[in-house]
Amino acid sequence: MKYYILNEAIDLQSSTVGDKNLKQLDIYDKLKNVKRAYIYGNGGMENIVKASLKSYLFDVGILAETYAGAQEIVAFDRDLLRDSLVVVVDFSKDDRIREIMFQLDGIDCVKILVGSDNNSIARSDYSIFFPENKTKLRLISPYIIELEEFFRGYLETLQ
Repeated sequence: MKYYILNEAIDLQSSTVGDKNLKQLDIYDKLKNVKRAYIYGNGGMENIVKASLKSYLFDVGILAETYAGAQEIVAFDRDLLRDSLVVVVDFSKDDRIREIMFQLDGIDCVKILVGSDNNSIARSDYSIFFPENKTKLRLISPYIIELEEFFRGYLETLQ
């Protein structure tokens, strides 16, 4: 019940390619104070996106590490996560994602959720949602293009 009370006013704003909305500008501003990043996700598609995120974060000057397994990311304490970015990547409707996001809710870190819109209930500072891919061939290019646009927009705010 506590989880749903905390999340009753969730903003389901997601990114849009090309347009910088206020939510994007706000998250870009928060990213300027981030010293390190932790990227969590389980699965094949998640691993590809995690590797891409790690690379893009390195390009913008933020060191990142990737994790899998629900217990690892929540083992970090508040002091370690302060001034950090936590990115949770999930395309598989993993129930542990809600638990992780709930545990991170009271910690002073930037939280970004990347995945399909099936996780829209999870609380984050920003969400990059992708439409469900209903084809037999799971294309990775739309995900990478969206992430490239997000980080390209971030770099523009640094100039």
